[in-house]
Amino acid sequence: MQRLLRCVRRLQFGYRTFQDDSKASIAIQEIHDVLNLAGIGDSGKTIKGRTVHAFGVGDVVAPFTRVAGNLISRGVEYSPVNAVKGTVEIAEAVAKAVGGGNADLELQSKGVSDLARGMTGTVIAYGFMGLVKAFDSPDGVIAVIRAMPELYRQVLEMKFVLEYSNREIARVLRMNEATVATRISRGRKALMAKLEEAGYRNDG
Repeated sequence: MQRLLRCVRRLQFGYRTFQDDSKASIAIQEIHDVLNLAGIGDSGKTIKGRTVHAFGVGDVVAPFTRVAGNLISRGVEYSPVNAVKGTVEIAEAVAKAVGGGNADLELQSKGVSDLARGMTGTVIAYGFMGLVKAFDSPDGVIAVIRAMPELYRQVLEMKFVLEYSNREIARVLRMNEATVATRISRGRKALMAKLEEAGYRNDG
């Protein structure tokens, strides 16, 4: 039991620090080593009889193989791909338990973990995409304009959505241009306040 706990702790530490040897990090390390066939020094490794150098092209192109590889791996783990993989693993564990009477706890645990990670990442990604769509698209801003008080809504919509000039707005609404300019100025301030309240930031 103690050995199992030590193994779990070791795996968790490697997972948390991006220092475990995932398939992606191993693949990047192999590319790194091939690129280091051109370089200086002796790393003690060889590929098909050729020396992998201690410093070479691989160190310039892919200096941090584990971190980069594990970032790719974590990206896949927290995607819909892993949610599907987890669902399949859970189904296999259930089928195995029903068919043979023996539950594969390791497969079941891995399936639940994969499913949870995949769903979590997917929900977060869709949440961010929704925020971007709502507040960085003209439709999101237009919706906020249309929810404003009539005093400002009409002039802001005509100015920024329909692209009327102040003179055209004044003629259509039968008011002088100074009143139109004042309402646009005050309305724009009120609009920006509402957008900032909703989480929109104008960095431009």
